[in-house]
Amino acid sequence: MLDWSLAALRAVDAVSEIVVALPPGVPAPDGCVGVAGGEVRSASVRAALAAASPQADVVLVHDGARPLVTPELIEAVLAGLEGVDCAIAAARVSDTVKEADEDAIVLRTLDQVVARAQAMSRRLAEGRPGASVDDFLAERQREADAE
Repeated sequence: MLDWSLAALRAVDAVSEIVVALPPGVPAPDGCVGVAGGEVRSASVRAALAAASPQADVVLVHDGARPLVTPELIEAVLAGLEGVDCAIAAARVSDTVKEADEDAIVLRTLDQVVARAQAMSRRLAEGRPGASVDDFLAERQREADAE
């Protein structure tokens, strides 16, 4: 799965650095910066953001567990940043997803969308003196962890 995602990222000229969150003891793929992944996805994202170049104007977050990303999708997400601070590519889940209570009685059918790739500009933090997109994302991750 990782090889597929890396191939897609490497095929995009605008991608100048790849930071990969990995399980302990797994070496970083050639040409990538490797960091130890966290217990949860948000911790892995935080670790990768901390290792990313502070000069990067744009940060692309992709969950390698969803390996069907393509160079065209990455380029579309990056192009979606024109004039805005965040762009997300998403796809509807093709399976039916149900919400059930503790007795396994179905309460409702959920309308699910899965994010494939997210890109943000550093302008997200404008208006907050001294803040960076890394701070913004870390704050969003803390909020997600608390939920």
